Amino acid sequence: MSIKKYPYCVYENAIPELICDKIIKQGLVSKGEIGVTNASNKDITEDPEKLKKLYAKRDSNIAWLKFPWIYKEIVPFLNHAMKKFEWNFEISFIESCQFTIYNIGQYYGWHKDSYVGADVIAKNHGRNRKLSVSLLLNDPEEYEGGDLEFIVENENNPVNNKIEKINKNKKGTLIIFPSYVYHQVLPVTKGIRYSLVIWGQGKEWQ
Repeated sequence: MSIKKYPYCVYENAIPELICDKIIKQGLVSKGEIGVTNASNKDITEDPEKLKKLYAKRDSNIAWLKFPWIYKEIVPFLNHAMKKFEWNFEISFIESCQFTIYNIGQYYGWHKDSYVGADVIAKNHGRNRKLSVSLLLNDPEEYEGGDLEFIVENENNPVNNKIEKINKNKKGTLIIFPSYVYHQVLPVTKGIRYSLVIWGQGKEWQ
């Protein structure tokens, strides 16, 4: 899947600070777990090699949230971005929200959010992730590092690709992008970074 003209968009101060604080509070009282991509915690904790590979790519703590008031705040921006940037994805389902904590030294290496493998897609009723939404929940003064980066050109060329870094944005900023775009979160070097991610799913890519 080639990158379109607009690989991502930023809505500054989109979500009120009180809502961000409420999400953090709810996330912190939920059970945290190791961040996993396309695997269950049971799969990796029983296999030391899988756990080792996971940490080579991602180290974070997550909790899954599903509250209507969160979707009510975020989904209108998702719809606006699709129309404004002419992504025109068919979105038929919104996943549970992933509340993520990045402590010092934690990170998420280069990856795509869209699913890989027919078995994974089958588990999601033939749907794949089409659009990703990341919400910054705390002020940039509260942590260092943890920058979000995108590969915006030549995503399949590790030498000559073009990388753009999202400048530290204020609490409540939304970053929306197609789920097939490579991105990463750099290691946090001070403080704690809180974020929330949701994904819009639709019919498998043709």
